[in-house]
Amino acid sequence: MNPIITQQAIGPAHTPCDEFGTAHASIGSRTFHRQQVSEPKVGKNRMHVDLRLRDRSYLDELFRLCATPISEYDGGRVLADPEGSEFCVAEPD
Repeated sequence: MNPIITQQAIGPAHTPCDEFGTAHASIGSRTFHRQQVSEPKVGKNRMHVDLRLRDRSYLDELFRLCATPISEYDGGRVLADPEGSEFCVAEPD
């Protein structure tokens, strides 16, 4: 995933990975979860990234950082960074 979008989306603070391979960072109204998956990806991604937004304004910020929409699903969207790596954004409840 594009390091600029990742850094802007999650900020600098994080906690180490737990035994399940998930890292969590909560800064303001952003939460980042990273989980390694066993399924192969035919494109650039080697892991799947989900962002859960607590505030819709961060979706606009991701678009400002050049994220592009790929598809929508109930409660969220699949976006791509400028390098084409896909990630999911779950919208606030």
